[in-house]
Amino acid sequence: SPPLSASLSSSSSLTSSRDRCRRCQQLVYCTERIGPVKDALYHKLCFKCLKCDRQLDFKTYFTNSIDLNDKEIYCQSHVPRSGKGVFSTENIHIQNVMKAPKLNVMQKLDDRHTGIHLDSHSVSIVHAMKAQQMFQQGREKVSAIHKFPALPPDMIRAREEVRRAQKSLEEKQRQEEDQLFMKFRNARELEEKKIEQEVTDEWEKRLQMLTAKYEDDLQRKKDKTIEPELTLRFSKEKAELERNMTLKRDKKREMARKQLMEKEQETTHSLVSKFSKEMITLIQEKELAVL
Repeated sequence: SPPLSASLSSSSSLTSSRDRCRRCQQLVYCTERIGPVKDALYHKLCFKCLKCDRQLDFKTYFTNSIDLNDKEIYCQSHVPRSGKGVFSTENIHIQNVMKAPKLNVMQKLDDRHTGIHLDSHSVSIVHAMKAQQMFQQGREKVSAIHKFPALPPDMIRAREEVRRAQKSLEEKQRQEEDQLFMKFRNARELEEKKIEQEVTDEWEKRLQMLTAKYEDDLQRKKDKTIEPELTLRFSKEKAELERNMTLKRDKKREMARKQLMEKEQETTHSLVSKFSKEMITLIQEKELAVL
């Protein structure tokens, strides 16, 4: 039968492929472990940015919030970021957290040109877009037919003012978008760490109790021939405990994921509506200023 010291050593942590370092694939022991980060463990010296090998810790590492299948870690300089541009569900990858309704002003304008049905809300958006269309198109067709001179200076200035105002608003909205998704990412990572710590603490406590019972049984039994039987029973109980703790962790993760998704969906929907209203208000104000 295996010696007691070897049996106890093998039961000091959850033994599976997850106990290997993601970087070097060697075993990771408690004293040198960092993680789990996205279900992966690292040696302290292997916890580095994938791109530049910069040494990281829990305060300086980042994960890819764009591609959820990316399990790697990065420094702040090399973490993948969403592209710049006008706010849209594709731009900020809202599809990963919700099926948000499309309230974008330009989408409504495209719907008008393709003959899609317009409700009363859509009509108000189209009305608000008239000034923007006038400034952007510059009445080229009218000028070509009637040989009018170039756009008057006040119209040119008004058009440029609208463009500057739109660009400024888009930049402001993009910053709000980045802040929102940074908040989402931090909340998910904190919840993951909390669950992992809770399950690990419970696992270690229950494993310690199981090991103490095994040692006590060995000492109380005078017949050494039953030691293999006790060792086999201990191994089975330990394996069963590991399965139960894994199921418990997965259940906690799924529950937390659903709760966070509902909260993210509600927050993102509010932000989409807010951005749409801001753009409509801006266009209406500029329209009134020049008409």
